[in-house]
Amino acid sequence: MSFVDEKNRLFNRKLDSPVKLHAQIDGKDYDYTLSISDDKTGYTGTGTPLNTEIFSTFIPAKEMLSISNITRIDERFDKELAMDTSLLNIIKKAQSMKLSKPPQIALNIAPKLESIIDGTVFVKENDNTFWIRKTTGEEILFAMEAEGVRKFALLWQLLMNGSLAKGTVLFWDEPEANVNPKLIPVIADILMELARHGVQVFLATHEYNLMKCFSIKKKDSDNISFISLYKQAGSVVCEIEDDYNLLEHNAIVEANTQLLEADIEGVF
Repeated sequence: MSFVDEKNRLFNRKLDSPVKLHAQIDGKDYDYTLSISDDKTGYTGTGTPLNTEIFSTFIPAKEMLSISNITRIDERFDKELAMDTSLLNIIKKAQSMKLSKPPQIALNIAPKLESIIDGTVFVKENDNTFWIRKTTGEEILFAMEAEGVRKFALLWQLLMNGSLAKGTVLFWDEPEANVNPKLIPVIADILMELARHGVQVFLATHEYNLMKCFSIKKKDSDNISFISLYKQAGSVVCEIEDDYNLLEHNAIVEANTQLLEADIEGVF
């Protein structure tokens, strides 16, 4: 596990002081410190080496599979585009070959996804493009589908190629973006089902309905935490609660409350 290997592609902001990271994996603590080099041109990192490999997937807010053939552009041109490597990584992850048979974790989730996308996903190897083969037999290029549908299709592909399995980690930035509001509860159902099958899920959201869905659908056996990051005296502070209503700093609820108050004032 190294934060330095792709440092120049992942870190763009000025680092005035070392960043200290802490993680606990299988009951063992890991600490890592990232510092700017003396000549201010790069980064150096020190910390406890991670002996076991962790397989993780990051789904960015920007949908990338519709432009998947960009991975064929050479590394030099890619850097000229100033494209974050995390955007390219999801393409490569999704392009992995499907397993010979559906994994156990997909048995309950895949049918839900297939009903939403009305088919299954496949990749054309000659040009690395993603397609959806509809239940009618028609083949639709990813770029011709609604972006919200593509998100569910991506999940199907990640399930079928083993990227989402017990012991893996999923990071998802704004899963609600461009998704039909009626499907927000489905996203919550699928993510909770993944977590119940041993996938560690981290997501960032600005959507009240998605956050509320997790609160409503949560079972006693589910381990869900709501995390609020906010600035205080120039530093980023982290607040964690089991119930989102207990968060003292909740920008989502605050914005919705202000809108409701403005609406009430407009009526009266």
